[in-house]
Amino acid sequence: MPLSRGRDALQDYLTKQSQEGFGGSRFLVLRASGEAAKIRVLTEQTEFVLGKFHRLAVTTSTGKLRVGDPILCSEDDTCEVCASITEDSARARLLTFYWVWVYYVDHTRQNPSTRAGTKPWEQVVYGNMVCYREPVEAPRLLLAGSRLAAKMDTYYVRIGSITDRDYTLIRTGEKLETEYNLLADVPAPFRTDIASIIPTLTSLEDIAYGRAGTDDLPTGVPTGATHEERPTGRPAPQPDAGLISLGLDAEPEAAAQGENPDISW
Repeated sequence: MPLSRGRDALQDYLTKQSQEGFGGSRFLVLRASGEAAKIRVLTEQTEFVLGKFHRLAVTTSTGKLRVGDPILCSEDDTCEVCASITEDSARARLLTFYWVWVYYVDHTRQNPSTRAGTKPWEQVVYGNMVCYREPVEAPRLLLAGSRLAAKMDTYYVRIGSITDRDYTLIRTGEKLETEYNLLADVPAPFRTDIASIIPTLTSLEDIAYGRAGTDDLPTGVPTGATHEERPTGRPAPQPDAGLISLGLDAEPEAAAQGENPDISW
């Protein structure tokens, strides 16, 4: 599946999946059931990009394994990743790329960082649930699977936009049982500081094609990770040959089969 743009390409994929079935960022990360993020979507539903990507494990500077940057799959014999992988978890899956503004993330555990100057997160209570609020106030990349993208598309169909209000993104379940849900706030204009940063964001196409690496994205670390846990190195991106970016009036190719995580990082 080439890199595609917008909800027309998503609808084409969902139509195919409705007949064949499917199962269930690096920057916005909800690591455990019950965690939630307050966000503002910065990419309208007609402007996100989607394609099939590999996610490979990389070693951090501290020796830990983390999921590396997405690598666009060319879905033919020129894809070096397809030719070399043996793990089922590394096969290409559909991902949609959005920019979101993250106000804060409510974690189920207190700040694990022991870096000098790091403060404990504020404790907040929801009914019988205690969370720990990590302030973020920065743009983050959201890599959504088909189910989460479909939920976002439902809001777009019903209200005509997904960028006109804030949302709470909530994770429930673990591993293959994981689900992500969106709770919409009432419409509200962008904060001035958020609106001003949108034109400066790295092109989603450049990120998806591998032309923009981690160092080209906004400063900061993935939510819930320390600077020391940032993955080092990046597998070589696939060449652009044979890949196309579709405009809104273009006819998208049908998406390939395959299960997708609902959110990826």
